[in-house]
Amino acid sequence: MRFNIIKEIFKKEILELVRDKKNLFMMFILPILMYPLLTVGISQVMMASIDDMGKQEIRLLIDESVDKDLYTYIEKSKDRNKTRSQGQISIYKKSTDEKYIKESIKKEDYDIAIKREENNTYKVFVDTRSDKSSLLKERVNKILDDYKDTRVKASIKSAGLDPKNTLNPISYTNESVAESQEEASGLIGRIIPFMLIMGILSGAVYPAADMIAGEKERGTLETLLTMPIKNIELIAGKYLSVAFTAIISALMNLVSMGLTSYYFYMTASKMMDGMQMKFDIYKMIVPIIITLVSLLMFTLVISAISMCVCSFAKNYKQAQAYLTPLMLVTMIPAYASMIPMLKLDSTTALIPVVNVVMLLKAVFFMEVNTRLAGFVLLSNVAYIAMALAILSKIFKSENILFGSGEGISILNARRNIKPKSMPSINDGILIFALEFVYLLTLGSYIQVSYGTVGILLSQVMMLGIVVLYSWYIRVDFKKVYSLNKIGPKKALYGVLIWFVAFIAMGALSLLIMKLSPSAKEIGEQLNKVIFGDNMVLNIIAIAVAPAICEEAIFRGFILSAFSNKKSIDKKYSDDPSLREGKTSIMERGSSFGMYRLLEGDKAAIIFSGLLFGILHVYWFKIPTTAILGMFLAIGVKKTNSIGASVIGHFLNNLLALIVTSIGLGIMW
Repeated sequence: MRFNIIKEIFKKEILELVRDKKNLFMMFILPILMYPLLTVGISQVMMASIDDMGKQEIRLLIDESVDKDLYTYIEKSKDRNKTRSQGQISIYKKSTDEKYIKESIKKEDYDIAIKREENNTYKVFVDTRSDKSSLLKERVNKILDDYKDTRVKASIKSAGLDPKNTLNPISYTNESVAESQEEASGLIGRIIPFMLIMGILSGAVYPAADMIAGEKERGTLETLLTMPIKNIELIAGKYLSVAFTAIISALMNLVSMGLTSYYFYMTASKMMDGMQMKFDIYKMIVPIIITLVSLLMFTLVISAISMCVCSFAKNYKQAQAYLTPLMLVTMIPAYASMIPMLKLDSTTALIPVVNVVMLLKAVFFMEVNTRLAGFVLLSNVAYIAMALAILSKIFKSENILFGSGEGISILNARRNIKPKSMPSINDGILIFALEFVYLLTLGSYIQVSYGTVGILLSQVMMLGIVVLYSWYIRVDFKKVYSLNKIGPKKALYGVLIWFVAFIAMGALSLLIMKLSPSAKEIGEQLNKVIFGDNMVLNIIAIAVAPAICEEAIFRGFILSAFSNKKSIDKKYSDDPSLREGKTSIMERGSSFGMYRLLEGDKAAIIFSGLLFGILHVYWFKIPTTAILGMFLAIGVKKTNSIGASVIGHFLNNLLALIVTSIGLGIMW
């Protein structure tokens, strides 16, 4: 790898980015202007709203059934007087019924009403849809509470007792052990992480879209790939330029937020009548350093992911459409800092986005655990490596990087689709999205409602979705689903490939359990919910059905969608040169007669495996199932038969079922 080449590519990308005034404004100018304008704008709107509320007349309807003493108390109460933020309460007294009161408030003839019920009980009528009415309810409730206290004190005093000592035999005060510095940091720690994550994301997606999809649209990416430079050098140059712009954008966000917060801090200090808001900037040096390191790691992760997503787009507009789901997926876990009881632990330290957000929250709360901080940094290093590995495979796959631009086949009329067609990458992504949404919604409901039978039904319905989709787009079922005979040698290869995957999964599972003991507890609880008392039904629903249905989806349709179509056609040709005696997995001279992994196969194996892992939802299951999916995909590619992966998937689930059943005491 030549660093001078990487440097030149980096300089080229930065210069092109700077020349684009639109991207320059979105990444650098907007962050500086956004927070002051947004904060000042919101404060001005709030002040205008408060002033407007103070000018409004508030109409209080009091039924004649209300006690005269209470009516007089309300009439003389200071709480009904006009203030800057609260309007004058005007009293209207008349004899009414409950129906009239409700209709009048809905029509906004009155804002609130009081009516006396039996046993000296009063009912306050409000329209909770109206902000004005809801705020007024608090004022009226306070007046009624004050009247109640007055009556209670009068009764106690008439009995010859001291109201103060009787009602309040003890007194107490609350004192916070947190210093003002820590209180301020705690407030910052809930809001700032989310803002920083969104700032980094916006700073990464625009250059990623321009440097990948934009260059495709302009036709310059092909030129770069024909130059005497290595793919790794091209990837490194583009990746560093995307990460650099994202970091600069994040720093702009940080500076803008800091200056805006400092302005309001100084303003609040002057307005609080001598109250001093203590804030020692020197105590924030260590949190700021850890924050910068955390943000750097997250920037490197999100930059690589953004480039991966943009690699599938054919133009800049399509890249923006692809990046929208990424922004939504990132935004949701970024809210973790605002969840009250959620803290950084061995589980959250391994979850992407959440780990960085929770580390930043812990930093600002002055509760940094160096071991957990190390987990966060190491996990992000692993995510960076994974994303870059995927990006490298994408750049090596012309089918993905420069695909034919095929859209979603199902959007076309079936009569216009050619028979024996192959699914496109977009078809594969759509099928995964449909299966994922189904599993989270209707599938989950069926499983919870019907237990083991529900699991079987949901698997069959998932298979139905992909088969119906395949029928509509008129695919070649034999090619897409690798429906070829599997002999003893290939079946043995399927068993061996599963065994290798099983060892890798076991090692990774032990590591996950050690890092996050809660994962084991969650897994045990899930097993209790999933497994029924009928062992035969368990085998059918948990071992047989997934081995058929999930394999058809992932090692059938999705694997074919991501594969190079030419390589699939080659495997169905009669050319004996496509076979070789040795496999790339076991270089021991044993002649299995397997197929070679051809161009694009490796990328398809990785992507289908990752999607297979994501389908299993729970974070501690995703890595292990992704590894299993990749090895099973290798089995399909090497044997050209889905039977190899069906055997491996069945053995894997059957073994897990037997071990778990013994632990739960489930017998035949």
